Amino acid sequence: MQKTGKTSKLSLNRTWIQVFEKNEQVAKEERLTDEQISQFMKSEFPETQATLFDQIEIARSKYNRGGFHPKDKKGKLVKPKVHSRAHSDDPNQSGSARSLDSQSTGIADQSRTVTHQRDFKSHKK
Repeated sequence: MQKTGKTSKLSLNRTWIQVFEKNEQVAKEERLTDEQISQFMKSEFPETQATLFDQIEIARSKYNRGGFHPKDKKGKLVKPKVHSRAHSDDPNQSGSARSLDSQSTGIADQSRTVTHQRDFKSHKK
């Protein structure tokens, strides 16, 4: 299994965190859909056959609960400070209706690489 992303050079868990955080922080028209996030993760980790890459709703729920974040010194999950919601190109479809976890706050590392930012945008059609 590939240990780090091709362009991000981040671990799989850290890449999930960065994708969901960045997607909420960019302008609405630049946000990736679940399909685009799936494509990005598959291209970032081409040697990894993770079913989670095709189940973005489940990955988002895990992210919102802090499941991708390292545990704190007491062994508790650290929840993200940015809550991720599903986004759609269809203005009639409510992205938040597909979100499995609607309330989440906490701490997450904000570090990003320039390469990762560029590649993140390249998956927007």
